[in-house]
Amino acid sequence: MGNEDDATAILLVFRGAAFRQQGFQDAAHEVLKEALRSRSRAAPIRHLALSERAENYIAQGKKAMARKDLERILAEDSDYEGVRDRLAELAQTGQRMTGEPLSRMRRCRRGKILRGLRDTA
Repeated sequence: MGNEDDATAILLVFRGAAFRQQGFQDAAHEVLKEALRSRSRAAPIRHLALSERAENYIAQGKKAMARKDLERILAEDSDYEGVRDRLAELAQTGQRMTGEPLSRMRRCRRGKILRGLRDTA
């Protein structure tokens, strides 16, 4: 599946999240990289893809890369729910990441994104 429009991009994000949750971090990374390939995608879709990729980096133990993706979201949308908290958790070196991933926020944003795609179709 290619990244041809917003709908296929969001499907790639969901696929990447599913791979990560099943423990296939390398596959998740490749799918999320494809979802982020086009910069012309809607900002909420890009932000969701970046947050999913950050969670994948955390699962791989790559905190610096996760921080980079979360900071990219923050630079574009300073009100993105949960990003500041996740960045604060990453800043606490030597402690295990125990916070809930941005799942509550993602569920809310996914619903809004999907409703927006439905309205444009």
